[in-house]
Amino acid sequence: MRFLVPIALLVSSTALSGCVTGDGSALSLASQGGVCGVNAGQCATATPVVTPAVVTPVVVTPTPTPNTGSTTKLTTGDLTIALEKSTLVSTKNNPITGALADPIFSQLTVAATGANGAGPNTAKFEVDTHSPNAALWPVAKNMKEYTPGTCKDLATGLTLLGCIQTGGVGGVGLGGTYKEYRAYSSTLGQDEELQVWNWKYSYGTQYRDVTTGGGEAAHQAWSAGGTKTATASVPTSGTANYTGRFGATAKTWNWIDDPNDTVATMSANSIWSVIGKSSLTADFGTGGFSGVLTPEKWQTWQSRNGAIGFAVVDVTLPKTLVNKANTANIQPFMTTNILLNGTIQASKNTIVGTTTLDQANALGFITDETTNVMNAGIFGPTANEISGVFNVNGTSPQPIGGQFPINDDRRGYIEMSGVFNGQ
Repeated sequence: MRFLVPIALLVSSTALSGCVTGDGSALSLASQGGVCGVNAGQCATATPVVTPAVVTPVVVTPTPTPNTGSTTKLTTGDLTIALEKSTLVSTKNNPITGALADPIFSQLTVAATGANGAGPNTAKFEVDTHSPNAALWPVAKNMKEYTPGTCKDLATGLTLLGCIQTGGVGGVGLGGTYKEYRAYSSTLGQDEELQVWNWKYSYGTQYRDVTTGGGEAAHQAWSAGGTKTATASVPTSGTANYTGRFGATAKTWNWIDDPNDTVATMSANSIWSVIGKSSLTADFGTGGFSGVLTPEKWQTWQSRNGAIGFAVVDVTLPKTLVNKANTANIQPFMTTNILLNGTIQASKNTIVGTTTLDQANALGFITDETTNVMNAGIFGPTANEISGVFNVNGTSPQPIGGQFPINDDRRGYIEMSGVFNGQ
C-alpha cells in the first residue's frame, strides 16, 4: 500500500533585497527580519504568511477475507476421498493388503430453514483432507440451497450472481432425490458447490471449490454416508447382488484429436462429467466384494469445429450413420468399464478395496496402483444398499507391442473419481 505524507510549506511575503531607512542605509531582510513600510524611516516586524498544506486523505481498502484456512479434524465420519486439481491427495489404501491405513472423513450437516422448516435448506460440508495443503482449503460454511440445474436462490427467487445456468433438473442421473447448494461471494472470494444425492438408506456427495475459475476444481471431495447396517445385522453367508447408478468427474490428457475430423465437436482432452450404471456383488461368506461401473453418458464443453456450449456423448446409442455426430465424439476411453474389488472389513459394514480400468478392449489400460482407492459402506437395516467412493488413474500406451520392438511410446491418460450406489 502506498502512503502519502503531506508536507507543509511555509511561504513568506515576497522577499525584498532590502529597504531604505530614514538615514538611507539598507536593511537586509535576512538579518533584520523586518518589512519596510512605504514611508521612509518606518520598518515593521514581518508577519509570515502561511499557506495551509493540501492534505490528501489516505484511503485504506480492506483486504478481502481469504477463502482459506480449513482446520477441520475428524476421527470419524463419512467415507471420503479428496482431490486437488483432479489429483488424489488424501491418504491411499495400502495397495498390497488393501487395508485402510489412514482413512479420511467428512461430515455433512443439513439444516431446514423457513417457517416450520418449510423453506430451502442449508448444508455444511466439513472434510479432514489429510492433505499437506489442507490449510489452503476453504473454511467449511453453511451453503444455500438452489434450484437444481439453475442459478435461482430458493429463498429469494433471485438469480445467483456469477452462475452459469445450464437448465434441466440436475443430478437425476444418479437416481434417488437430489439437492444442490452454493456459496458465492465476490467480496470474500468464494465460489463453492455441493451436490447431494439421497437414496433410501444412504447418500453421496460431491464438493467442489471453483473459486479460482470454472472447469477444473482447485479442491474436490467425494463422500458416501448414511445409516450403516449394524454389525450383528450383516449376513454372514450367501451372496447379494446390487444394481444402481454412479456419477464421476474425469480429466483426460495427451490424447490425439484427428485434425481432419470435421464432425467432432469435443476434444479428447477435456474435463468431463460422467454418469452410468453400477453392478455390485457382496459375498458375505468369504468377505469378498466386486463391482462394475459402466459409463453411459459423458458431458463436456465443446471446443472443436466452431461448436460451443455443453454437450453430451451417449455411448449407449448405436453407432450408425444417423448417429454420426454423436459417434464422432466417442473416444475409446469412454466405453471402458471401471472395475471394483474389495474386502468386507471386520466391522462387517465397511468395504476397502481398489479400482482398475477394464483391459478387455484394445486400449490395454494400465492402472496406477498407488491411486486406485475405493471405499464403500453397507447401509440399511438388513444390508439393503452399498454406496461408496472411488478414484482411478490409468494410461493407455500406444503401441502396445506386436512384431516390432516398441520404440515410439505414446500415452493417453485419464483420471476419474466419483460416487456409486447399488440397491
